Amino acid sequence: MTKKEHLLTCLSEEASEVIKDISKSLRFGLEDINPSNKKKNKEAIRQEIIDFIAVAEMLVEDGIIEPFNELEDLYTIEDKKEKVAKYISYAQKKGTIIQ
Repeated sequence: MTKKEHLLTCLSEEASEVIKDISKSLRFGLEDINPSNKKKNKEAIRQEIIDFIAVAEMLVEDGIIEPFNELEDLYTIEDKKEKVAKYISYAQKKGTIIQ
């Protein structure tokens, strides 16, 4: 295994840990406390996102992915937020999201 493969595997693992903690939050609530680590589910999600970002930054540092560009990426982020908001509105109209 190369260092690139190792880092990509780490990123994949961090992504799956974010997914796992989101699933627990949907099942038990964001405020529920995990008895094994004494963290609220919302704190666990935040920590796993931080871990994901850390590995992503390592991929940038090693030249495996392109560096993040604050201004350019800010537009991309805003575009994504608009897209998600559009689909939230659509889902509300369809009755699949309730207030």
